[in-house]
Amino acid sequence: MDTDRDYYMNAQEAVAYGIVDALADSV
Repeated sequence: MDTDRDYYMNAQEAVAYGIVDALADSV
Protein backbone atom coordinates (compact mmCIF):
# COMPACT_ATOMS: atom_id res chain seq x y z
CA MET A 1 0.00 0.00 0.00
CA ASP A 2 1.09 3.55 -0.74
CA THR A 3 0.04 5.46 2.37
CA ASP A 4 2.07 8.53 1.40
CA ARG A 5 0.05 8.84 -1.80
CA ASP A 6 -3.24 8.45 0.12
CA TYR A 7 -2.18 11.36 2.35
CA TYR A 8 -2.09 13.77 -0.59
CA MET A 9 -5.37 12.64 -2.16
CA ASN A 10 -8.79 14.05 -1.51
CA ALA A 11 -11.54 11.81 -0.17
CA GLN A 12 -12.90 10.61 -3.53
CA GLU A 13 -9.43 9.90 -4.89
CA ALA A 14 -8.49 8.00 -1.74
CA VAL A 15 -11.61 5.83 -2.07
CA ALA A 16 -11.00 5.15 -5.77
CA TYR A 17 -7.33 4.33 -5.11
CA GLY A 18 -8.31 1.98 -2.31
CA ILE A 19 -10.73 0.12 -4.59
CA VAL A 20 -8.09 -0.26 -7.31
CA ASP A 21 -5.54 -1.43 -4.74
CA ALA A 22 -7.98 -3.99 -3.33
CA LEU A 23 -8.78 -5.32 -6.81
CA ALA A 24 -5.08 -5.57 -7.66
CA ASP A 25 -4.44 -7.53 -4.45
CA SER A 26 -7.29 -9.96 -5.18
CA VAL A 27 -6.09 -10.75 -8.71
